Amino acid sequence: MSTAKPIDASFAGRHALILGYGRSGRAATAFLQHRGSSVRVVDRADTPDLRRELDAAGIAAHLGGYGPSDLNGTDLLVVSPGVAWDEPLVETARQRGIEVSSEIDLFFRTCPSPIVGITGTNGKTTTTALVAEVLAAGGLNVMRGGNIGEPVLDRVDQLRPDAWVVLELSSFQLESITSPRLHIGAVLNVTPDHLDRHKSFERYAAIKARAVAFMQPQDHALLNADDSVCLAMRERTRGEVLAFAVRSPIDRGTTVENDWLVIRNEAGDERVMPVRDVPLPGEHNLSNVLAAIGAGEAAGLAPEPMALSAGVRARGETVARYQVTAASRGDAPLGLCYVHYRSPLQLAERWAVADLRQTVRVYPNLKDAARHSLYLIRSRQIEMEKRYVRLRGEGREVEGLREYQEGDDLRDICWTATARRQKPITRIYQMERSQAVWLVLDCGRLMRTRVGDISKLDSAVNAALSLAQVALYSGDRVGLLCYGRTVRQLLAPARGALHLRQIIEQLALAQEQGPEADHLRAAAALLGRQRRRGLVLWITDLAETAMTPEVIQGAGEIAGTHLLLFVVIANPELQQTAAAVPQNVEQMFVGTAAQEMANRRALLLAKLRERGAMAIEADWRTLSTLLVNEYLRVKERNQI
Repeated sequence: MSTAKPIDASFAGRHALILGYGRSGRAATAFLQHRGSSVRVVDRADTPDLRRELDAAGIAAHLGGYGPSDLNGTDLLVVSPGVAWDEPLVETARQRGIEVSSEIDLFFRTCPSPIVGITGTNGKTTTTALVAEVLAAGGLNVMRGGNIGEPVLDRVDQLRPDAWVVLELSSFQLESITSPRLHIGAVLNVTPDHLDRHKSFERYAAIKARAVAFMQPQDHALLNADDSVCLAMRERTRGEVLAFAVRSPIDRGTTVENDWLVIRNEAGDERVMPVRDVPLPGEHNLSNVLAAIGAGEAAGLAPEPMALSAGVRARGETVARYQVTAASRGDAPLGLCYVHYRSPLQLAERWAVADLRQTVRVYPNLKDAARHSLYLIRSRQIEMEKRYVRLRGEGREVEGLREYQEGDDLRDICWTATARRQKPITRIYQMERSQAVWLVLDCGRLMRTRVGDISKLDSAVNAALSLAQVALYSGDRVGLLCYGRTVRQLLAPARGALHLRQIIEQLALAQEQGPEADHLRAAAALLGRQRRRGLVLWITDLAETAMTPEVIQGAGEIAGTHLLLFVVIANPELQQTAAAVPQNVEQMFVGTAAQEMANRRALLLAKLRERGAMAIEADWRTLSTLLVNEYLRVKERNQI
């Protein structure tokens, strides 16, 4: 599989017109602006809210209608799914030689991950959800989207080659994709629908067939053998066909045999689960489940869950244990346990189901955080002892006395001890204690970006946990605020082991969200809760936009009252691209774009420093170390 794609420079300098400013139109606008295109918007809608939104974003727009004159100066037209592909304005653009695309087409052109596409007249949403769950349960990193909900284009930068994308694809979307290459494509069923737009059933079926028409021999086409229109599509694909059927016979794929869902291949049938245990009612849902199992087979997943073997005597007991590693934090559901009894001579066997369904909470790695934190505390104490660091500030506790050294503040001289010993003696002070320390974590879409094997939010959670342990150990009160579009988790500053437990519980539930976070709302919530000066550690990322991100404005408000440590998690690929020596013209443009983005991040952080904040761009691998050291440095200098 190819390596991650660099920042796409092919859109730099383009003049794009967005036709329809719904969810897809907004995602396409942000995508193209981020890549250096100038963007205008046209939409038949014209509301005060829409005008305010576009004005605030600085986007030129023609609302209340559109016409051929709107195409002037345009070399790229991006059409929203709700706009017919043969709309007069779209046809005019083609006649003028203007490239016509869509939000989902832009995604296909730039996605570095293999794509699983689900289409059909009915059952798309259910099957897309099932396929995503099957792949995730198999340990794959999965992103779900398309017609099922939020657009995927605004998340393309978070994807890596080792991730999988599962998309629900409508006929409107399929006809708008130039080359809809799917690594796994499922066509569930085809019956007459949307004929007002597609004009004929033949045209509608041909559009559905595009889901498998662009495949390569290593790809897999999942076709419903109970639907003759779907099964006929095997003649239109180069991919390997895996059929699925409830009633019709198949040679290869997934089907029902003796009341079991089975995977059928050259070696025979492999049982997956009894039909009675399928939680969704109806034959149509049984077909959807078979398609999902077929997708898991095509992705190379094992057809059965982990198996354990144990010997037990008649009427006896035995214990079998195994260990799993969760793919993400939060509440994880556990399912049924299938028990297969066999007699010692293999003369009899029996299947049973143990209902062990429950929800367990997956926590951050507590052992690593504790070990890391204790190491940092001890190493820092040794360093402080060697350097005889003096801690300045009012209301300090005296830890001891020592001889005066060059550079000591004359106000720290203990004159009574000096008189007794006949030489200058200086007081040594303890670090200030019992301060309020707030951990503020951005859970918006930017924190979904993968760095290494984890997301940026996972890295932030691990660092926050390490710092919480150190701060509580030092006697400070620690508060927590995790936010997306709203405040998701909020704990007031407190001390003690019970409070640390509450912090761990809330960090376990901190999950990435699709939309961009509301940074101003988070800043207002914190300022409303914490009026006395404290230390605020804010971990986030910066949106790549020509405008000043909201998070900078919110951070500036915090810095006016509190000591702010503002940490942005670096983008390793951006740094590598910016530092690389170009070998050709395309790489030169890519490198220049990356350098501009890196410089803009540096300028934004510099603005915050001018307002008194400590602003840092940190590598995710050393984030915990950096934060703990910065916190202890603040305590040494008595800055709060």
